Order: sequence, then C-alpha cells, then structure tokens
Amino acid sequence: MRYTLKRTAFILCLWLLLLPTLALAQASAQKVVLYRWVDDAGVVHYTEGLESIPAAYRSIAVKGSFVPDAGSIVPAKASGRLEEVEETYTREGNFYHIKGKVRNGFSQEISQVKVKISFFDEEDRFLFAETTLVDPIVLAAGQIGQYHLMVNYNPKVDTYKTELIGRP
Repeated sequence: MRYTLKRTAFILCLWLLLLPTLALAQASAQKVVLYRWVDDAGVVHYTEGLESIPAAYRSIAVKGSFVPDAGSIVPAKASGRLEEVEETYTREGNFYHIKGKVRNGFSQEISQVKVKISFFDEEDRFLFAETTLVDPIVLAAGQIGQYHLMVNYNPKVDTYKTELIGRP
C-alpha cells in the first residue's frame, strides 16, 4: 500500500510539472505564420512555412494576413470573371478557418457561386479539397459575397489553393 501511494504522489507531481509545459506548447502551436506568393501563372499560394516556398518566389512572399485596405477596393468594371477581393486564414484549436469575399466581375448576375479550396502537403501533393457556397447565393453584377470554410486541422497540410467557381 505504501508503494502505491508513493507512486501515485510521484505521478501527480510529474503531471503538475508537465502541465504548464503542455499548456505553453499548445498555445504556441496555435500561433500560425502565413506566407502568400503568386507564381508565374498568376496562381495565389499560401503556406505556413517560408521553406516550403520555391526559392524563386521567396523574395516576393508576403507574411501575415491578406485583407486589402478599404482604399484598395474600388468599384470595378465588368472583368468577365469572379474576383477574390479579400481572404484571411487562421487556425483556432483543431480547425482551420478560411474566410473571404468574392466580387462578381461579370456584367450579369450569377447564382451558386462556389469556392473550392484544395489542400497540399510539403511536397505539393494533393491531400483533399472542400467546397463552400458564397453568401448571398445570387450575386448581382459587381456585388460582393462572402464565404467561410472551416475544416479539421491536419498536420500534413502545408499549403492551400483557392478556386472560384461560377458563370452567368
């Protein structure tokens, strides 16, 4: 009986010593640094690690959140395409949150505008994709809608790519 109490006391002390360390590790794991870069084809890429950006694009990578200021969002002429005007990415606990705004650059309304987000590992191998609808469900010409995609945290995810889907 005495041995069991000593062992229990030891385990309790060990747990009390490790608990603050685990809490600090979890808090620092939730701090995410995000880099954004655009390749030669005009595709926007996001990643958490600068080392995963191809060397040719590291000098143009931007670190942080990617929300244009109000002065940079101006009414646009009909561009004949959907345009992403804002996007942010955060990790909260066990979830990734990707939020953004999309402008209808067509000269007529579009219904069922979707955002497809594909996730990739460090070697740029496809892992999975998720799709969400833009709100409101119908975008008039020039109108801006918003989306919010929440997916489970996956430690294999290194980058993601956003694709806007919709035509008049």
